[in-house]
Amino acid sequence: MPRKDIHHDSVKIALEKDGWRTIDDPFRIVAGGIGLFIDLTAEPVVSFERDNEKIAIEIKSFEIQSQVTTFYEALGKYLTYRKALQMNEMNMDIYLAIPRKAYDNLFQKDLIKALVQENNIHLIVYEPNNQSIISWIKS
Repeated sequence: MPRKDIHHDSVKIALEKDGWRTIDDPFRIVAGGIGLFIDLTAEPVVSFERDNEKIAIEIKSFEIQSQVTTFYEALGKYLTYRKALQMNEMNMDIYLAIPRKAYDNLFQKDLIKALVQENNIHLIVYEPNNQSIISWIKS
């Protein structure tokens, strides 16, 4: 089982505050003979407000190694997990959860913005200190 990101629990609490309930922590999926672990899956507490939507979330803190290296890893995981969900015919959006600091600094750079948009990456911007969701961004 993979190690949890240092902000894993903060994001989980932030999602709960925002009206989501954790389904799986982590979510194991097999695609093309490869077993993978997505950090979380969640659903809205009041499902009629969001049409029974279920989401998968990959959490990154952008604090352990260089931000660019973390972005490389996050992009690869995001694209791999999205394809695994598609291959399993799971109608579930995937989000990359990133701290506000990384969003304000790295994700405003032209290259990163272009990659996020081109790859249709959905973001959850969170504040780890007060365990809150700042914004949901669907590219």
